[in-house]
Amino acid sequence: MASSSSALPTSGPGPAPHGVGRAHDKEAEPPYDDAGGRLADLLDRLARVARGMQFAAGLNPAQWEALRFVARANRQSRTPGALAAYLCVTKGTASQTLKSLTDKGYVESCRDGDDGRVRTLAISPAGQDLLSRDPLMALAAAAGTLDAGHCNTITNTLETLLQDVQQAQGWRAFGACTQCGHFGRECASDDGKPHLCGLTGDGLDSQDIRRLCVNFQA
Repeated sequence: MASSSSALPTSGPGPAPHGVGRAHDKEAEPPYDDAGGRLADLLDRLARVARGMQFAAGLNPAQWEALRFVARANRQSRTPGALAAYLCVTKGTASQTLKSLTDKGYVESCRDGDDGRVRTLAISPAGQDLLSRDPLMALAAAAGTLDAGHCNTITNTLETLLQDVQQAQGWRAFGACTQCGHFGRECASDDGKPHLCGLTGDGLDSQDIRRLCVNFQA
C-alpha cells in the first residue's frame, strides 16, 4: 500500500504575500524630518522630561501646574473656571485637582467679595513654601545657563508658537498685562495705580501687570 505522508519543506520561506513587506527590505521615512517637525519632537521630549520631574512632594504634574497658576494669576483669574481653561481640561477635572490641593492645605478657596456666586482661589503659606521647592526650578536653572539674548529669543518664539497653537485649537490664551491689547500703560486709574486695564477698568500696579490674566488679548 502506498504511503500518504505529507511532504516536508526543503527550502526557506517563499516570497511574502502580495502587499506584505519585510521590515529590512525598506525602512520607512523618518517622521518629523523638517525644521518644524524636529522642533515639535524636541518640545514633546522636553515636556515629557518636565512632566517626569513633577511627580514630587506628593503631587502630580497637573497639581503642580495648578499650584503655580494660583500663585501667578491675578484676582479675576483665580477661579476654578479659569484654572480649567488654563489647564485645557474640563471644570470637573480642574475641581478634582483643586480639591486635592485644598485637602493638602496648599490652596484656599473663599467666596468672592464682589460676586458671591464665584469662588476665589488663593495660595496658602504652605503652598508658597512648597513652591520654593518647585521641581521645575531644575529646568529653569538649566535654561539660565544660556546666553541671556538667546534665552529671550527662545522665550519670545515659544510664546508666539503657543498662542498660534491655542488659537488654532480654540483654546483660551493667558498672558501678562504688558503684552495684552487691553493694557493702558501710565493711564492713571481712580484708585491711584499707575496703569489701567481697558477691559475691566481696574487699576494696575507693577506687580499686577506681571500676573497671568484670563482676559488676555494678544
